[in-house]
Amino acid sequence: MLIPRRLVHLYLIGIKQIIMRKILRYIIPAVLCICLLNACKKSFNEQQSVPITPETPDLSVEIKQNVTGYISNENGAPVANAIVIAGSKSTTTDQQGHFVINDVTLSKTAGFIKVSNPGYFDGYRTFVGIANQETFVKVQLVPKTEIGTINAASGGTVNTPDGASVVLPSNAVVIAATNAAYSGNIHVAAHLYNQADINQFSKMMPGDLRGTDSAAQLRILKSYGMLAVELTGDAGELLQIATGKEATITTPIPSTLVADAPANIPLWSFDVTKGLWKQEGTTTKNGNSYTGNVKHFSFWDGATGTPVVNFTAQIVNSAMQAIGNIFICIRRADDPNIGTSAFTNNQGTVSGAVLANTELVLQVYTLCGGTSLVYSQNFTTTNSDVDMGTISANLGDLVTVTGRVVDCNNVPITDGWVLLWIANVTWHMPVVNGNIVFSTTSCSNMTSSYLAVNWGGSQQGLTQSFNLVPGANNLGTIQACGVSTVGFVDYSIDNGPTIHLIQPRDTQKMIATYDGLSETNIITIDRDGNPVPNMSFAFNGGTSLGTGHTTDLIDSRGFPSGRANAYAPYTPLTVTITEFGVRGGFIAGSFEGHVQDQNDHTDHLVRCTFRVRRI
Repeated sequence: MLIPRRLVHLYLIGIKQIIMRKILRYIIPAVLCICLLNACKKSFNEQQSVPITPETPDLSVEIKQNVTGYISNENGAPVANAIVIAGSKSTTTDQQGHFVINDVTLSKTAGFIKVSNPGYFDGYRTFVGIANQETFVKVQLVPKTEIGTINAASGGTVNTPDGASVVLPSNAVVIAATNAAYSGNIHVAAHLYNQADINQFSKMMPGDLRGTDSAAQLRILKSYGMLAVELTGDAGELLQIATGKEATITTPIPSTLVADAPANIPLWSFDVTKGLWKQEGTTTKNGNSYTGNVKHFSFWDGATGTPVVNFTAQIVNSAMQAIGNIFICIRRADDPNIGTSAFTNNQGTVSGAVLANTELVLQVYTLCGGTSLVYSQNFTTTNSDVDMGTISANLGDLVTVTGRVVDCNNVPITDGWVLLWIANVTWHMPVVNGNIVFSTTSCSNMTSSYLAVNWGGSQQGLTQSFNLVPGANNLGTIQACGVSTVGFVDYSIDNGPTIHLIQPRDTQKMIATYDGLSETNIITIDRDGNPVPNMSFAFNGGTSLGTGHTTDLIDSRGFPSGRANAYAPYTPLTVTITEFGVRGGFIAGSFEGHVQDQNDHTDHLVRCTFRVRRI
């Protein structure tokens, strides 16, 4: 079966409060289905997959396959220039956080990718591959934030803001590269995975919640507390726990799981060489937390392991047409907060591992500018695989979109996208050998627009409106030409050197949004824990060009304090707008003036020029 190459994005609005008198709104791009995942906590392989062996996994069987996917940061924004490794091959993500690795040899049962980006813990996503076909994965990176320091000679304790802790005994660490004893300060970076935020947890966790227990049997984990930890020295060198020593970790139990949390559960570490969790010891319940000892650091999870069986089904509409990109959620009947999720592939097929010996509910959703449950069926698993055959649901008519994309010289492009907006949902259709091929289901609101982007040539066309119809929609020849794709934010503080942020190289997030009424947000957010400067601000005045705009709130790490603080002008600063494009186009302008640090009340002169893509 074929795996869809299409990346699906929905841009959602989030809010970040940075001073008491006003809030600056940050727009968070997120992967489509984020709202559905509120009830689909456990990963059902976020790509389409073939059945896996539910007992002892044979990781030696390898296949050639293609892997493509989308990498985002903690806010859901695309991460550009992240390094993605699959087997012996590697690549970097583009401006949209997308990557492609072709013809790579990986384990059939547990292929996986590793994603590295400065300021973040390494990200991992594990999957079941299909020989000579493509697998699509999504990874949301976790900020590597220092939570405190411990003196190596005396040992000590550090705590995360959300209640986890790491305890190191005296003289317990060595330099990882040399195994030599370390005697300075131990810088502890840690992240407690937020299981109360099901969306975030399901995308950030390493692997796919499959692991091997002490008997080497494959299990799906039910997590009660997952923690990432990294130790570094004063010079930034990686540290590790010394042989014969143990650290102690404590993780709070999510409030929804406290009542059924066992007194003792297995403790699992993530095996970064195999892409699976591995049982290593136990952790003990103490009040509303679990505490256990560990002999090394990366990722740890206190979790129970449940046997799995294979599941497969094909989803078709009432005309018996196979429907791809339909969202499937399989939940526990007695606990809708625990489940698995996936999209169907181009043949309408969904398959993977589900809980054995459990009463489950299969739910099928459409995504026409929102979410709509169109089919639901209860079923109970045993110790045998489940094949539900062909399921017919009220999915509407099939819609296909095709077209040919050329550059300014009418040459088919090889590195580009066509952005397609349907009923407020944004789809990114990759251009393959100059062509796009896309299919979805018909919605009641089919008012659409599209924009062709030639990343390789740094050019894009103009946004075009059209109405989709059921059946075939041929956009003809689309030219990605006439508008530069270069986005930037240039700013200086107190007549200092100009800080030049370019999409995508110097920032992990650079977007412009307009609320449809008056306010526009220009946002570049740095990586938490990494002193890369940022600049974010909002201005009013609608979409008109000229000087009829003002800003009275700026957020930047580029000021002398080095902190990401709020800076308020003494009087609103005039923002001169020279370009205000439609969605997919660019918003450009400039401003300058004196502002006051809201923490220490110092005065600073800021100058800023910008051109940022509007989402």
